[in-house]
Amino acid sequence: MWKSAWLVSLILVYGGVDPRPTSGRASNPNPMPVFATSSTEAAVVGLSTATEDRQSLEEYHEFLRFLNNPNHKNAPFGSKFVVRHLVALTAVLPEGLKDRLQVPEATEARNPVLLAESAGTVILRWWNRQDRYPATQVNERLLEHLQRVSYAYRHYDREDSEYCLDDRGKVYLRFGPPGRSRHLNLGRGGELWVYSFHSAAEYVFVKKRGSGYRIARPTELVPGRFRRGLGPSERGMKKAVRGISLLEKIYEQLSHFRSRYGIVYSDLSMYREQIRQAMQGLSPPFDVRPHTFVTQKMEEIRHYEAEARRRKEKTLPASHTNIDDGVEELPIAARWLRRLDEDGETVVDLYWSTATQALQTSVSEEGGGASSKYLFDCSLVEFTESFDQQDVQKTHLLHTPKQPGGTLQTQRESFSLEEARHAALQVDLFRALVEGDMVQPQSKLKVGTSRADSIEALQGDPTVLEMSDLRPVVWRDSLDSMGGAPVYPFRTLSASTQLGIRFDLYHLMTNSGGQTRYTIAYEVQRKMEQEGVAGLLGRQTEERTKVATTVEGERSRTSELIVLDPENWEKKEESQSIRVTVRVVDEQSEQSVKRSVEFDFSEREK
Repeated sequence: MWKSAWLVSLILVYGGVDPRPTSGRASNPNPMPVFATSSTEAAVVGLSTATEDRQSLEEYHEFLRFLNNPNHKNAPFGSKFVVRHLVALTAVLPEGLKDRLQVPEATEARNPVLLAESAGTVILRWWNRQDRYPATQVNERLLEHLQRVSYAYRHYDREDSEYCLDDRGKVYLRFGPPGRSRHLNLGRGGELWVYSFHSAAEYVFVKKRGSGYRIARPTELVPGRFRRGLGPSERGMKKAVRGISLLEKIYEQLSHFRSRYGIVYSDLSMYREQIRQAMQGLSPPFDVRPHTFVTQKMEEIRHYEAEARRRKEKTLPASHTNIDDGVEELPIAARWLRRLDEDGETVVDLYWSTATQALQTSVSEEGGGASSKYLFDCSLVEFTESFDQQDVQKTHLLHTPKQPGGTLQTQRESFSLEEARHAALQVDLFRALVEGDMVQPQSKLKVGTSRADSIEALQGDPTVLEMSDLRPVVWRDSLDSMGGAPVYPFRTLSASTQLGIRFDLYHLMTNSGGQTRYTIAYEVQRKMEQEGVAGLLGRQTEERTKVATTVEGERSRTSELIVLDPENWEKKEESQSIRVTVRVVDEQSEQSVKRSVEFDFSEREK
């Protein structure tokens, strides 16, 4: 009896026609429209000028200043504008920063008053840290974000709210347009987006009435009537077979984009072939009935997709930029160190370097190799406290690696500082062609940046004890003088690193005999990850080494050197952080000052 009902169900569902879909070509569901609009939105379609770009950024900066005091009268922005940009910030800000500034609460209540104090200033600083090219006149990453906001609200807004975006819009704000995409014109209808910057960056969207598209499992493309009411009855069997047919078509389309979908497609296709053969009497009915098979398969998919989603949330960044996607990042090691000059004015010295190995690109190029010549185009940029570009210093460096490994000789740039400001270093790396005295930059290989936010001037008052920032130096006994030790700009120490700490003291008080007396105390603090379960829980052990000495002299301004013992970090633990703190007490004036510097330990050589 069951066999008869089973075959009738097959014939009714398939009608003797092979249900396998034809292969479709991937398409982009987001063709960029061309439309006449304001200067802010013109950038979305690539029609804006440099002036319009700057105007767009200035308007957004004004919006961020408004967030610092959203209670003031005559607000220049309407509630719709404000809420939409809060929604956009919710999509791209890191979780910790977003929660600290109370952005989700303000967005949900549609009330910027709920934001934390000075939220606009903090967000502006965060945006400036995202700027990959600080030497240019505009923040390209922020401009890209504004373009995404405008585009998303034109194409992915929800029908039930003028403020909200569907899940496609939220993903678009984070990552921009997908590298590959496809309409899934099956079942409930949906879309697949796949990004190339990370293997986990893929999304299946299912259309939902009223609220646009939401992120879903592929099985949710199957209408609910084919996922519920399955059973051994003739009707339940028909639903199960139809559900298998739809799932096979769905996974066949998905398998063209990600190989992991091909495994499920293969299982579904094999089972459907068994159905076809049973229907034609070519093979006996099999043990697993359709309603049992499809129920089990959907449960497997649910568990697998849930794990994939957890992995995605853990590994994907909060956002990704597509600006100069083909240019790799150059890792820059830099230290921004303050000192006082002879006139008591603050000078900032920037010391930077990079590992020679980092000059090689991940893609082999013609002309590469040990004898390659590289041109470093360096821009030291100074900004005002409000992040307006104030000055740019340009330098160029021609470099020929002499041997594999090692580091670029430490470079130094300096500028004077009268009041708090921000600064950034941008290093563009080019392959160089040298012909006689002429050096021509060829292909651009990498870009590296380093930033220093809110650098404050040192105390120039001669009645106040002051101290320079700590300068890590590579110390060798063979050096003739303390001044000959090169600054070590890297954060990572190895077991063989011979490290010293240099610093300057200013405004030491002298007694009636013209003598100074001060105590230097330094502490080396090591934090190490514990082994076993404790390490998995993030627990650490801590060790401290303290040394103090009293110095007498005759000068109110002096330089000191502390030579550190490598045993402070030469341990077996692979993962540890090191913090060196120097505290100086002027025994004459009883004033004190302290500075700290931090490192990470690695068993590998720099």
